Amino acid sequence: MYISPNDIDFARRLYQQQGVVALPGRFLSRTVAGRGPGANRARLALTPPLAECVEAVQRMAEFINNEGTNNP
Repeated sequence: MYISPNDIDFARRLYQQQGVVALPGRFLSRTVAGRGPGANRARLALTPPLAECVEAVQRMAEFINNEGTNNP
């Protein structure tokens, strides 16, 4: 999932506001030739039971839809 402007802040706010854990993409990549391929991306592991994953995705959608009006 591509997010902007900062994957670390995005993951932090998503957890604080919705209780959904996402890993900032830059944590799983390294900078090569001045470019960080994981920057501004979030990584998710949908390993709980399906009902919990559906609920988490719904909370993420709510968070993303509200980002434009609730940016810190």
